[in-house]
Amino acid sequence: MTNPRRFLITQNSAAAVLNFLFICAISVSSYAKAPLAQSYYLDGQFEDAFTVYSDLIAVSNNNAPLLYNYANTCFRLYQKYGPEHKEVWLARAITAWEKAKKLSPEDKDIQFNLRYARQFTIDRFEEDNTTNPLTRIVFFFYFMFSANQLVAGAILFFFLGSLFVVCVLIFKPCRIKIMYSVCIGFFLLWGIFFGSSLYKQHSESVVQAGIISQKEAAVYTEPSDNSKIATKIHEGSKVYIRRTEINWINIALPNGFTGWIRNGEIFSI
Repeated sequence: MTNPRRFLITQNSAAAVLNFLFICAISVSSYAKAPLAQSYYLDGQFEDAFTVYSDLIAVSNNNAPLLYNYANTCFRLYQKYGPEHKEVWLARAITAWEKAKKLSPEDKDIQFNLRYARQFTIDRFEEDNTTNPLTRIVFFFYFMFSANQLVAGAILFFFLGSLFVVCVLIFKPCRIKIMYSVCIGFFLLWGIFFGSSLYKQHSESVVQAGIISQKEAAVYTEPSDNSKIATKIHEGSKVYIRRTEINWINIALPNGFTGWIRNGEIFSI
């Protein structure tokens, strides 16, 4: 008589092997479509390329080149149909490029395409007067530089500040007040770059970002339709998800302003 426990284990193992082989077959079959998608793209058949790339993304969403090509296709469709089209091609493109950037942060092509695509977004996020100046400065450097550039800047200004301090102590120049002012300036810049780099590293590892997936989304002061609409943001804008409640997401805008949007109006990165 077959041991029930042994039979159960053997059956589960066989099922696991079959599932693994099935998944591998699907993956191989899907990636075999990549040349087809590329061919569609090069021939200008962007709708067909989008369909194939969408199938590939459904199988693997952590492949930087695949996400990059998918984003390129979406952006070509945005260029073809324009911003008035009901489909949010621009938001899809920016989201995919942002995901690819997380997987390959030093890729120059991804960085260039992201900068170029952001020129087509509506929002420019003017500074909010209720936000303190230090926060606005940190946000400015946060979006202007990558994490590596911020770290390099912090090291550079700390070195220059320290060098000027040593020069003042050793040579005691006649214009010592000016030298001290320069030192203070370098250390202030060091503090800004260092603080921005810490915030960027923290936000990229802990805080989830997202891209607005609607042509226009209202930002409310409270998680309620009866609350005041503070502002409106548009397709393709990048925001940061602070927390979620039922049907609502609390976001932070690049200018430091915070508010609530309805769930489903954002693509997560």
